[in-house]
Amino acid sequence: MAMLLCVVAFASLSSCSKDDDSGSSSQIGNYTLGKYHPSKKISKLTIESHDPQVVSMYPRAHYYEFIWNGNKLKSIKFTDEEGHNATYDYTYSDNGYISSITYKDNANSGIVKEVYYSKNRVKMYLGKYDLSADDDGYGVFWFDDNGQLTKMNYDEVNMVNGNPQGLTLYEREITFDNHPNPFKDIILPESIYSFFINLGLEAAPVSSNNGQYYKVDGYENENANAYPTRFRGANSSSMEIEYIN
Repeated sequence: MAMLLCVVAFASLSSCSKDDDSGSSSQIGNYTLGKYHPSKKISKLTIESHDPQVVSMYPRAHYYEFIWNGNKLKSIKFTDEEGHNATYDYTYSDNGYISSITYKDNANSGIVKEVYYSKNRVKMYLGKYDLSADDDGYGVFWFDDNGQLTKMNYDEVNMVNGNPQGLTLYEREITFDNHPNPFKDIILPESIYSFFINLGLEAAPVSSNNGQYYKVDGYENENANAYPTRFRGANSSSMEIEYIN
């Protein structure tokens, strides 16, 4: 699995669609990626990871609050240890799929990136400098006509029980637990996705269960449908999850 991505501004997305990239459409294939209406809603994420924009020996804390409008994610509010604030606002198409995310902070009135949907591909980051939907890259997911994932980012994958097999991080294979994944079908802002990669959660938008670089530390409760509350990743990275009761 190719590693470090440069975080391109605190980014986001929206919906183009047509195999030729020629415009916006509601063409969706036989997959659910982008239709993020989870039964268990996240309220807060705390991610401790090395910020690629800051040289530091220690992970830095990044705080995210999830704001909901019914069963749709409305926005994610970001704060870091130094009090910097930003907001990612989500927009939806009429079909209920996420179409764009707009990033705003004190210096930016709104940076929009579109989600590209076609019959066999979802590209989470489509912006001014990303003109070809045929290029490989991060946040690109390929499906067959039955909606089965066949390629993720730079990796060909084989799906077993809804989870892509053979993914590695620092030469360690990512395994999956048997509990539901709270991020299934989410379109993540680009900067947050870069942290997920360092946690071994590159497959989070498309996996039925939770990826494990190290074994997931905890679950909300002990029953078979329990959701994870803490992940540990590479380089002392970690994430804690709180849910709406």
